[in-house]
Amino acid sequence: MKKFFSPQSIAIIGASTKSESIGGILVNNLLANNYHGKIYPVNPKYNQIKDLVCYPAAKDIKKEIDLCLIATPAPTVPGILADCATLKNPIKNFIIISAGFSETGPEGKKLEQQIADLAKKYSLRIIGPNCLGIINTQNGLNASFAPNNFLSGPIGLIAQSGAFAAALIDLGTRENLGFSCLATIGNKTVLDETDFLTYFANDPKTKVLGLYLENIKRGPEFLSVLQKICQKKPVIIIKAGTTAKTQAAIITHTGAMAGDEEVAESLITDCGAICAHSLSEFLGYLKIFSYFKAPVNDTTILITNAGGPGIIAADLVAKSSVLNLYEFSAAEKFHLQKQSPEASSFGNPLDLRGDADHTRYETVIKELSKNKKIGALIVLATAQVQTNIPAIWRTLFAAKKYCPFPIMPVILSDTIASLLTPDIPLANFDDPLYAVQSLEKYYLWQNKKNININFGKSAKIAATRQKKNNQYLTQVKNRQRSILLYSEASHLAASYNLNILPAQRLNSLDPQTLTYPTVLKIDSDQILHKNKEGGVILNLKNSEQLSIAAKTLQKKFAKTDLIVQPQSEPGLELIIGLKKDNNFGSVIMLALGGIATEIFNTKIFFSPLGNTRYFENKIQTSPLGQLLDKQGIKLQTVIENIQKVSALANENPTVKELDLNPIIFYPDQPPIIVDIKVILE
Repeated sequence: MKKFFSPQSIAIIGASTKSESIGGILVNNLLANNYHGKIYPVNPKYNQIKDLVCYPAAKDIKKEIDLCLIATPAPTVPGILADCATLKNPIKNFIIISAGFSETGPEGKKLEQQIADLAKKYSLRIIGPNCLGIINTQNGLNASFAPNNFLSGPIGLIAQSGAFAAALIDLGTRENLGFSCLATIGNKTVLDETDFLTYFANDPKTKVLGLYLENIKRGPEFLSVLQKICQKKPVIIIKAGTTAKTQAAIITHTGAMAGDEEVAESLITDCGAICAHSLSEFLGYLKIFSYFKAPVNDTTILITNAGGPGIIAADLVAKSSVLNLYEFSAAEKFHLQKQSPEASSFGNPLDLRGDADHTRYETVIKELSKNKKIGALIVLATAQVQTNIPAIWRTLFAAKKYCPFPIMPVILSDTIASLLTPDIPLANFDDPLYAVQSLEKYYLWQNKKNININFGKSAKIAATRQKKNNQYLTQVKNRQRSILLYSEASHLAASYNLNILPAQRLNSLDPQTLTYPTVLKIDSDQILHKNKEGGVILNLKNSEQLSIAAKTLQKKFAKTDLIVQPQSEPGLELIIGLKKDNNFGSVIMLALGGIATEIFNTKIFFSPLGNTRYFENKIQTSPLGQLLDKQGIKLQTVIENIQKVSALANENPTVKELDLNPIIFYPDQPPIIVDIKVILE
């Protein structure tokens, strides 16, 4: 990857003398940013571009080329790659700036597949196509068509969208955010986010990583790499875009409830990364990890010269599940009163009043800096007549050096824009909300717990059981069916010791074995939501009621089998589900079951690779954990059933979706699964 970020020579195929064209911008950016390597423009239309010799084709360059930028029409790209890959000194590293590939439709997709085939055949490393390019601020490399207005700093950026990267570069100049390296990865035909994560993890100049992703190409590998990096460096991810689904593709409750973005956020968070839900959040997290010390503990003090903003900030901290407002002792208040005017308010927030100048801020901050019990300090200032914002800004920058805790400015003034310069490595939060949120994330990251899961490990497989079940499921698929009947699904579940409620077919019912009350329901591979369709009749108390119910369902669902089950005792109804996620493979879900499944948002998502402690941590810190405790349900019993479904997921890759809904848990007896749905790929 060093050949991309520190190349000694670059060929630009599609170079141009026109400053407004992509080929012209690429040449100008390399020259204007003082790139010290060799530049070889390639275009048969020109003999010279700027002061550079221009070559008709790559084959005419008799020197070794570390990196090749391609900015020509999409149909020409596969041929250019093939020519470059078969030179006497073949070129191996490419950035394809050109658009017009899979993002445009079937024809573009064919072109992109040709690129993938050539990369495999000739062992080519390719960024893009359809990307902005890359930037390394440490050596003057701007191999992109982004402007040269970026700041150098500690942030490594990986962006699937070139427009997002360009916007962030521009915002970075306003927010005083600097970058070490930037990589825009476009369509990710060859190199993807996982490749660049690995590079940035080992880059000493990169202190914090930011990612903008619309999808994740190699989900399991991505999680494995991400988990390792998050032990050393903070990673901020903003995940955009949702996968289009048709109603036909969402069959089970789990499939409907386990949206791609929710699953992605859950697993990404499991790795220790931080998810941002807006650009403002993303910028806030990048700021705090770029410029500020880690909070010493979870207590926070607010200083302000205006009551309103201070109260807003105090409310945010008070409502936080992570941070706490620091409570001053009588002695601490006495010391502060000696240093400040009588008009000041010595609660939290510390209100220095509207006439506070930078000296008053400095006096209080110096006094607080001696207190080893403070975790962090948020300093608010509004532009009032007596307020000298530049002086307060310099005071905060100076305090950053001597305070043992982070000092986070929230300067609510337009004046701040002119003060944010690379000469003063400090960032401002223009809203108390993002200051508090960012402080929460830093505290959590700094005090992150071992999540007890290794995303790089292989699942434990019971080979004999796997072989038998795979053969059984293949037989079902050979009958041109992808949805299992109740008896088939029960057979699969029983092999994992899942306690399925027994069922008899109505047409082969043994009256001697029947107990009342009982339940009659349809069993169909066409109708999965039986309750919704009126295919379940409960509380049948005798054979006469059963007979009447059977006639009702047979009339409504002609040629559909009916099954009879004993009616279960009431208990806590949960759902344990399995879904094959588009990015990450199999994912397990736990939620309230029965009719509450899609009403109350109690979902928890798990990787099926998790161990007992992993499941415990996620359930105990959720509302479901509190509910289990109140109902007297043993957490271990729930986890055992999740682990059984995890084993089923790991051993049966053809299972696309599965619902145990409801699975009824009791304080004093084993849980029982009332209904099961299994859908195959």
